Amino acid sequence: MGTTFADQLVGLLRSGRTDALLAGAVTACAPDVPDAEGALHRLEEDGTLRLVAATGLPEPLVESYRVIGADSWLPVARAVRERRSVYSTAGDFPWAGVDPALYGRGGPPVASAEFVSVPLLMDDVCLGVLSLRLSPGSSLDAAREHRLHAVATAFAHRWERLLEAGEGAPAHVGPPPGAIAAGRGRATMLELAMSNARIGTFDWDFTSGRLIWDERLCDLFGIEPEKFDGRVETFFTAVHPEDVRLVDEAVAESHRTGRYAVAFRIVRPDGTVRRLDAESRVLFDRAGQPQGMIGVAQDRTEEYEREAAREARKDFVLALTRELAAALTTQDVVTAVTQTVLPVLGGTTMALVLREEGGRARLAGAHGFDAAGLRRLRELLEITPDHPELAGLRAGRPLLIESRRQHRALFRDPRLGPLPNEHAWAVLPLTSADGLVGTCAITYAEPRAFSDDDRTVLTAAASILGQALARARLHDTRRRYLTELQHLMLPRRVPQVPGAEVAARYRPGSAGLDVGGDWYDVVALPGGRLALLIGDVQGHSARAAAVMGQVRTAMRTRAEERYGLSELMKRGNGMVCGLDTDLFATCCVAEVDPARRRLRVVRAGHPYPLLVGADGRPRELEVPGGMPLGTFPDGGDYPVTETVLEPGAVLLMYTDGLVEQRGRDYAAGVAEVAGRLARDRRLELGALADRLVASAAAVPHPDDIAVVLLRADG
Repeated sequence: MGTTFADQLVGLLRSGRTDALLAGAVTACAPDVPDAEGALHRLEEDGTLRLVAATGLPEPLVESYRVIGADSWLPVARAVRERRSVYSTAGDFPWAGVDPALYGRGGPPVASAEFVSVPLLMDDVCLGVLSLRLSPGSSLDAAREHRLHAVATAFAHRWERLLEAGEGAPAHVGPPPGAIAAGRGRATMLELAMSNARIGTFDWDFTSGRLIWDERLCDLFGIEPEKFDGRVETFFTAVHPEDVRLVDEAVAESHRTGRYAVAFRIVRPDGTVRRLDAESRVLFDRAGQPQGMIGVAQDRTEEYEREAAREARKDFVLALTRELAAALTTQDVVTAVTQTVLPVLGGTTMALVLREEGGRARLAGAHGFDAAGLRRLRELLEITPDHPELAGLRAGRPLLIESRRQHRALFRDPRLGPLPNEHAWAVLPLTSADGLVGTCAITYAEPRAFSDDDRTVLTAAASILGQALARARLHDTRRRYLTELQHLMLPRRVPQVPGAEVAARYRPGSAGLDVGGDWYDVVALPGGRLALLIGDVQGHSARAAAVMGQVRTAMRTRAEERYGLSELMKRGNGMVCGLDTDLFATCCVAEVDPARRRLRVVRAGHPYPLLVGADGRPRELEVPGGMPLGTFPDGGDYPVTETVLEPGAVLLMYTDGLVEQRGRDYAAGVAEVAGRLARDRRLELGALADRLVASAAAVPHPDDIAVVLLRADG
């Protein structure tokens, strides 16, 4: 049989040297970590922490942390000030001062390596701090935390004896190993650890139905020992009503298996609910009949609550990861932070700042700020990039500021002063493989103490955000280059002729990285006429954009060469078929003669134009169309439709991004645009075009949109 945890606790209580005591604690807390690391600091009278023992750490690093000030930000000092265990990662320690070659195992621990600093308490007196490197994931493991608590209790108890014997350094030898064991016995030596771990014992006689509880178990149930009546009914009365059946079934099962193990809730006399784990062995007589059981029960309420909090943390991290996995643009990242991060972390405002080339800071998005707050935020961005008091943030260390008082202590420059309604801050550096990419700042309207859970969540969120932001910036940059290229292939201005007003707009979509093939053109023709062209090459890719540029150029050239509308479409079809591509294009061309009030239209698989007459009623021009360009070499005929263009009439030609929307019928989209066109037809034409495009682009991830508007003078 291997060494049990109880044996390890007994070993700690029998240690005769401080270095052996530390080695035993390292092994007990991280049995599966090779070359485990640990350190022991003693709390001196002046409040400083002095290193008295270390194992597994290189000497240069040990020297760096030999004396730690009482007000230090290191986890060791925090554990003393806050009288609690402080979890941390390798990223919380400055490793840069130590040559990696001195580690002997490939350099400093990776940033995800986990450490814990535990205050060693005897009653209300802190003897020092035990620091250990943990197994990966230990901060999320309730069982490991229980083990750590028991080890720290036994360690403090034994170290106090060694200190009383005069041992203050590893070289000093304390009392003989057998002296303590011989005087106290194994059960007595475990008493302290059981008490601090909130473990009580019970003895249940099945024949008489009597229960014997020790004082610790009475305390767990909230019953004074002298008032416990020893009746099993008293126990079941304390069990939570929803768990009575569970306990009954566990008891019945124990009569068959000889083992009783159950986790259940109790309701104490004051109404508080606690969670207990109970385990025992059943005693049988010679005939095999169960006679009773002797076992232990442990209060695990805090562990269950911490486990629930950890599960909530993991759920949050998973939700944020899923949300940001779909974030393509920087604005998508801002939206995800606002909708996912801020509600969980409870902040009142959030600002996402990008680090540009040259170290400049740019506000990418903000939430919760009023106009004055945004002005103040932009003023801060002007001075923060190289400010010496923010060097730690630029180096990748988060700033968690719990109060305005702490803020004043950190920042002496009045220009960094807080806004009136800001009382706590979480300022998180966002990093990727390429370094610092930005900062996420969350503020709170009240002072806030950041727990270890908060720090873990914030660190995880910052890591995920940094990667997502780096990816989004790359997407934004490539998208901007492709969009600029597409704009260069579209006309810079549209010609105007007497008797008509023309406006055109193009807006790239945001559904993906690649640009689309939407295009438009306006060509002045002899006799004061105009040719309005609009089209859409299939797909969203750089190839679609390239085909679009060739189609637009060819159609414009042939329009200027005065081809008739039907012939113009046939030539366009032949040109697309001649390209080495499997893409096709839709197109619509309108010839407008303002002087004669004549409108002639030809269509190749493109949406019908919309026309609002002088009476304000909109209608689709149902133009019989031919096949899309590039479908077949002999695309057939492209018939021309002619109609009267009344004074004051408005013509709209568009690509399908204006009317198509996920989850909405196409005809409903056309009707909505037609109604908006009729209502706003008297607006200045450029403003009308902007309004139409803005309304269609307001949906999530809109498609590319191109529109051409013409209004006949009335």
